[in-house]
Amino acid sequence: MHPHLELVLAMSGFVGSHFLLSWPPLRRWLVGRLDAGAFTAVYALIASITLVWAVRAYAAAPYEELWQLGELGRWVTHAIMPLACVLVQCLANDSS
Repeated sequence: MHPHLELVLAMSGFVGSHFLLSWPPLRRWLVGRLDAGAFTAVYALIASITLVWAVRAYAAAPYEELWQLGELGRWVTHAIMPLACVLVQCLANDSS
């Protein structure tokens, strides 16, 4: 299998399993069939398996540079990042 395809499938499985198992009708049905502890164990097992798959697929995928930042681009990114973190924190505090 092509490494990029495997990475897309692995990440889709990881994110998709979270969305599917968190969908309220399915979650209620599964908790009703199992119990809350067993559901949590199944959820954790599926999340762990898909996470390991995603990490392995990411490690196997070749590095492809999308654009070259150069030395100046790296410094600008590092200089702006603290401001971005402060802004995210301010926005998080405003929304709660």
